[in-house]
Amino acid sequence: MLIPLVSAANAVARFFLEIVAFVALGICLGPLVAAAAVVAWALFAAPKARFRVEVLRLGTQAVVLLGAAVALGGPLGVAFGVLVAINSGLIAVLPEPEWA
Repeated sequence: MLIPLVSAANAVARFFLEIVAFVALGICLGPLVAAAAVVAWALFAAPKARFRVEVLRLGTQAVVLLGAAVALGGPLGVAFGVLVAINSGLIAVLPEPEWA
């Protein structure tokens, strides 16, 4: 009973981390970088991505999420990176929510 709830909460947290990453890239590196990240995410990393290649999905996620952590820099970047790492670890071990 608890596992599906944790899995769903983690999926929602991942969505918010993705949004924060796009905003951080837009603020720190410019709107064109954020737009390129959104396009790459839609093509390769989104749940309904046009190209479903695991290597491209993982690579896109790593570049966008960790790129946002580096762009944020300092303690904020480290905190964001830690949250992404924890979230990614939970995604790896928890089952995918039924609605995802």
